[in-house]
Amino acid sequence: MKMKAKKFPMKTISQELQKEAISSSARLFYILVTMIIIYVFAGINKIDRNEAMDNLRSLSIIHALILLSEGSTQHREMPRRELTRFHSRARAEVVQNGFILPDKFDNRTIQKAGLHEVPMRFAPVATCEISVVEGEQGVTFFGISSYIAGGLHRISSENSRLVSFGRCIGGYGPDFHAWLFKDEKGDILVGLPESFQNSFPKLRPPKPAELYVIEETDEIKSLLPLIVQDYLKVVEPFVLVHIQVLRHVILQYAAERRGVFYSADELGTAVSRLFEEVEARTGFIGINATNTSIIRFGPIVIFIIAWELWRRVRRIEPTVRHDSTWFPFDVQFPLAVAMASAFALAPFVSGLLVTYFFIESQELGIIIFDRMVTLSGILTFDFPMAPGPGWISTDYWALALIPLFVTLVGLLLFTSFRLLAIIRINARKL
Repeated sequence: MKMKAKKFPMKTISQELQKEAISSSARLFYILVTMIIIYVFAGINKIDRNEAMDNLRSLSIIHALILLSEGSTQHREMPRRELTRFHSRARAEVVQNGFILPDKFDNRTIQKAGLHEVPMRFAPVATCEISVVEGEQGVTFFGISSYIAGGLHRISSENSRLVSFGRCIGGYGPDFHAWLFKDEKGDILVGLPESFQNSFPKLRPPKPAELYVIEETDEIKSLLPLIVQDYLKVVEPFVLVHIQVLRHVILQYAAERRGVFYSADELGTAVSRLFEEVEARTGFIGINATNTSIIRFGPIVIFIIAWELWRRVRRIEPTVRHDSTWFPFDVQFPLAVAMASAFALAPFVSGLLVTYFFIESQELGIIIFDRMVTLSGILTFDFPMAPGPGWISTDYWALALIPLFVTLVGLLLFTSFRLLAIIRINARKL
């Protein structure tokens, strides 16, 4: 009788502990899944906003080129000292000189060069000065443009203009240049860096048109003013695009983004509406700051919940009775085994989702062999040209959290393995 009196309370305590472990694990399981759902929606919102902002940066450049082609911008003569704003080599020379402008960077103006003021919403004062330098006569070449409007064009070097944006738009370095051409028929063409085609929807032409690049770049460059030639840095080929194509892709993007059709004479309206739509859009739960906080700090909270879930799941005995368990372990029917296994994998899938949406929303990636390598690019096998070497992102907080994600995925993987083991043992009893 004494032995039975001792065993009975211990058995009762053990059952109570199991029930408590199961009950608390179930609550944490639901909390984890709920937080992942919130995080995924916040991540989708952030990725969409990042993509929209990147598209609008590129749109600002395209729209500025369209305005320049129309000849409606205000401009002034360009003094030599302004070369430091548009060419990294000129600025490097100033740095080597102790941040003192050499005598050649004085107020003398550069022949056939001007500074044009164009509206750019991403600029600090909503406008930006762009350098435009005309070429001299001496070279005639043929260029091919395709896609929607275009064909074979005969272009003279005196009808070419080098357009330099400097630091007007964040994300593009001081050596971002484009060309404006006018062919013998009066059509306006734009020469864009080859990598720029990846920055705006529908701008990349179908194959094999994407192979057509301007081969005479060095010849055209040799007919610019000598002081501009000395500091002009061209790092990649240029592709030829008809100005009407740029108009078309903007209107098409606006129609797809806003669900509103814009006619050809409503280009300015379409551009304004696109900026207003992104600027007015709220983030998750109606507050952009909250959306950003969820993305950046949510993984830490999820890690704490995942750790506690793992601790509690470890306390559940593999031989736990199915009539006292929660749904991931309920295998009373054969079909329930498959459903329970799917639920048991939810923690591991959650870890992968959190990692993916964090990396994508923070736009993390590296540049290898002049190609941008991102997580989405690896999944789709898409590695576009990059503007230069190094990390795409300098977000040190995001980079510091990478070890946390490795630990989180591993922790949730072990949690799923434990749940699957419990399911397998209970399924054998059927």
